[in-house]
Amino acid sequence: MSKSGVAGWLLIAACFALMLYLSLRSVAALDKGYSWSDMDWNRDGNTSLSEFLSAGDVGMRQTKRYDRDCKEYFSYKDRLPIKTVCLD
Repeated sequence: MSKSGVAGWLLIAACFALMLYLSLRSVAALDKGYSWSDMDWNRDGNTSLSEFLSAGDVGMRQTKRYDRDCKEYFSYKDRLPIKTVCLD
């Protein structure tokens, strides 16, 4: 097999691996059940593809702040809060 043939197969394999990775990350994000507005981690008003894909690494716990019921989203890797949303 020529070098260009091997390079072509490597490119196809890399593309396949990337698509598989993105598919698995998407399933993990969708499995959380967060709404699009919930996944706006930086609170800029838009949920980017990066924020959507990172949703698989974010957990949610119920908290209370000033006698209000809140949802606190946190990172699984260090359990630090990402954002807190309190119901009115």
